[in-house]
Amino acid sequence: MKEQLIEAFDYAKQHHTFTKTDIVRHSKNVCVYGLGKYFEDAFFRQEIGKRFSVRWLCDRSSRRLEELRKRGGMDAELILPEKLKEMKDTAVILMLGDPRSAIEQLRQYVSPEKIVTFNDLILDDLMSTGHDEDYYIGQREDMLETFDLLEDEKSRSVYANAICLRIAPHLATASYEELFEEPQYFPADIMKLSETENVADCGAYIGDTLETFHELVGGKCEAYYAFELDPENYGKLQEKAKEKRFSYVTPYPYGVWSKTGDMTYGTMSSSDSYSIYNQRETQRAHVVALDDCLKDKKVSLIKMDIEGAEMEALRGCKKIIKTQSPKMAVCVYHRLEDMWQIPRYLKSVHREYKIYMRHHAKWWVSETVCYGV
Repeated sequence: MKEQLIEAFDYAKQHHTFTKTDIVRHSKNVCVYGLGKYFEDAFFRQEIGKRFSVRWLCDRSSRRLEELRKRGGMDAELILPEKLKEMKDTAVILMLGDPRSAIEQLRQYVSPEKIVTFNDLILDDLMSTGHDEDYYIGQREDMLETFDLLEDEKSRSVYANAICLRIAPHLATASYEELFEEPQYFPADIMKLSETENVADCGAYIGDTLETFHELVGGKCEAYYAFELDPENYGKLQEKAKEKRFSYVTPYPYGVWSKTGDMTYGTMSSSDSYSIYNQRETQRAHVVALDDCLKDKKVSLIKMDIEGAEMEALRGCKKIIKTQSPKMAVCVYHRLEDMWQIPRYLKSVHREYKIYMRHHAKWWVSETVCYGV
């Protein structure tokens, strides 16, 4: 599998595929495929046509194409998939919830490496910190060394294939669906939960992880500190904790970061997901370092899914990690470099951690998690 990673890295270097935005921007033409609800929800609000110079809008339904023609106001030409045969050097952005069947169909007309799912593209676009190709080339040894840090064969498979699926999909030996497993954040072969957990849930959203945890521990827990920066999501989180009578929950209306202060955040591609790194439709929020906010608290488990802020947030809980050795479940999919930088950081802070990797989404890049125990 390490040779697989090396081959994928060399391919990405040669073909400019370290990010999906690179694939799109190095292509002569850009087409969006799939003009249904997903398209309606995201294409216009995210200004995809302008940001990626979309030339064609494509769907296999002639009826749908006719509906959009009658509506008007489209800057791009509306086409059927067969038309793609005639288009040279075209990147195709799939705007579908489940892209599998479309990928198979489009391979008749477009090179596989030119087919990009919208979720992958928008992550690369919104989470970008301005790294160019030279940056990733300089990360080669860190990427390979992280492979050797991983504790088991399953982790090495998830790591190698998740990276391949991002930078050289044709070299992956397993699909996201084949890597997928549940439950997210609490895999039984890694996380041994007790009735005396003290949890810091960073990115608690509306309490979905809280509900899963509650079921797994039979409702028995010492403390659950739930951090959510968005006011609307925070309100729903409070309501759920009250409605379900989760008496051990303390909700905090804060984001989590390397230091305590105020920051802006913006709307991601879905209207109920937010990131400090997105500066569209911005609002202000208070953020905290866990070492400050929970400095007098016992912490036995930290979960982080905070839309690209994970690395900064980890720097803000270095003392807790060093002194309390909490179980860690940290999302690493928001940025390609998080795949190797977060495991290396955890190991550097606490040499006794065993590092695992698991993937928890069936059809796309989201929900790859690094575990440290």
